Amino acid sequence: MTHRKWLNLLLVLLAILARGGSVWACAPITPAKGREFTARQADVLVMGDSIAAGWPLKILESAFPGLSIDRIATAGERPQQTLWKVDQIADLRPRYVVLIIGTNNLGRSAPCSTAATIAELVTRIRNLGPEAIYVFAILPRGDRGDERLTVNAQVAGALAGREGVQLINLDQELEACPSCYREDRLHLSRRGYEVLAGGIARASRLRSESRGIH
Repeated sequence: MTHRKWLNLLLVLLAILARGGSVWACAPITPAKGREFTARQADVLVMGDSIAAGWPLKILESAFPGLSIDRIATAGERPQQTLWKVDQIADLRPRYVVLIIGTNNLGRSAPCSTAATIAELVTRIRNLGPEAIYVFAILPRGDRGDERLTVNAQVAGALAGREGVQLINLDQELEACPSCYREDRLHLSRRGYEVLAGGIARASRLRSESRGIH
């Protein structure tokens, strides 16, 4: 991450502290109906946008060996549409949920609204009772850098200390890996998805260590 990006992130965090720890002045965006989908009971539920939808199954399975996986991610999906989806799957009980969402709101919604919606989404997912939720910070992309950092900082503040929530930020790894992206600098290559799987593996180890599991 460049010096300028670190400075911008620091300014965002200082602004959060100046508001007494409040991470936004915005309410979550109202849930919006997305595309119809079919969900099934599985150990792992993957939710999100085209980045989640495009994750090669073999690489995804490497992050959750021996577990069944279902995916209800859709290209172009936004957090408010994922909120609608969660309301449709109240009877599911996944052990783990993977969430990759937010990039499609950049340039379309106020950063604080996007962050508030993602935080509300995690709250509703917790009602499904998973052991852990792996939430990916919005991944680096070819544009919207400052806005992305703002959303990520606000989401990090909102999710800090939440039981069973693992926030995964891969800025350092992905920004140093041009081959992790396709030509559009938004969607990931196979190598990029391997980095995502590695992020889940590290978060899982940290979670186990914090619970005294070896």
